[in-house]
Amino acid sequence: MNFALFLLPMLALLLAPGPTNALIALSGAQSNGARITPVIAAALFGYIAAVLPLALLGTQLVGRWPQAPVLLRLVAAAWLLVVAAGLWRAPTAANPACRAVTPRAIFLTTLTNPKALVVALVLLPPVADPRFPARIALFAVAVIAASIGWARFGALLGAGVGGPRRTGLLGRAASVWLALVSASLTAAAITA
Repeated sequence: MNFALFLLPMLALLLAPGPTNALIALSGAQSNGARITPVIAAALFGYIAAVLPLALLGTQLVGRWPQAPVLLRLVAAAWLLVVAAGLWRAPTAANPACRAVTPRAIFLTTLTNPKALVVALVLLPPVADPRFPARIALFAVAVIAASIGWARFGALLGAGVGGPRRTGLLGRAASVWLALVSASLTAAAITA
């Protein structure tokens, strides 16, 4: 796979709305983009912590235990439901006492993000391939770029007059989105 054939699907996957991106955008909106470095680091470390073991052991694990992807989907679905419930109570202008999105929540959500499976088992070359180190480094750069983009998008939504209201709406929308992703993961696990 040449550089462009690797990078374009990687960016498309990482830029697509999903659990991690929803939390990063909401964090950007809540902080007006002021604290995105820990958020970006959490997303990067979450993806690396998920992708590397899957790249190293994923095909062996699935070969030995074919139900592993089902279990991973169910764990991810359960976590996303927990996060969705928390986001429903995210800070709003009417209720500023609720907790903001934390880097920990972003790390754990990214760790269970189904995109990690696609990256590790489909987009990256095998670990023994000499291109693997360069591709994992490019993946890290793509994660950082996508995270910055989503955080800035959230910051734009949260800025200015009406920003707190839009941030509250973004939290609710992210909550509903994560609940839908959780439901689709559960359905995929049940029908697998």
